[in-house]
Amino acid sequence: MRSLAFYLLVLGFTSSAIASDERGDVDNSMYSLFVTIHVQPDHSEAVYQATIDIAKASVTEPGCYRYDVLRDSKDLNTLYIF
Repeated sequence: MRSLAFYLLVLGFTSSAIASDERGDVDNSMYSLFVTIHVQPDHSEAVYQATIDIAKASVTEPGCYRYDVLRDSKDLNTLYIF
């Protein structure tokens, strides 16, 4: 299984990689990602809280209009990020 740090790195990189660059050297196209993460039960709450923190920070970046974090109501170890 991949570590918590790996998932947080991927989430952080993904959110910053698709945001528009103020220098104008990034394509102005709009991108959407839908990610499903299955978390080990003993890390579920920590990953969920870290993902919420990343989402709050990401929406302050230029070009990021939404960052929704959803938790499966039937399986709290599954997160969806849009």
